[in-house]
Amino acid sequence: MLVAVGTGKRGPSELKKTKRRFKTFVKHNKQFLSRENKETIIKVLSSHGRDEELLFFAELVKDYERVLTHHIQQVRRFVRVPQQVIARLRSHCTCIFAVYVT
Repeated sequence: MLVAVGTGKRGPSELKKTKRRFKTFVKHNKQFLSRENKETIIKVLSSHGRDEELLFFAELVKDYERVLTHHIQQVRRFVRVPQQVIARLRSHCTCIFAVYVT
């Protein structure tokens, strides 16, 4: 669903609609997607460069280790930690975040 949007054949509004539909689908089907299929979904999203959707899914299924790892990798790339990242990490991983920052 999201792969076709990334080809450039559709505009930004179509991308927003597709992302919104994806998030709605994942929310409504979380119980089915988070069992055996979790790793497959994460691999597909990751291999297609869908970081936003990957983080959304990881948070939804409470895979906070993956969320934290993603943000640590971003920090290594950009060195600076955006405030939204800090807020997200604090809300889910306070004890891990405290160890990482110090």
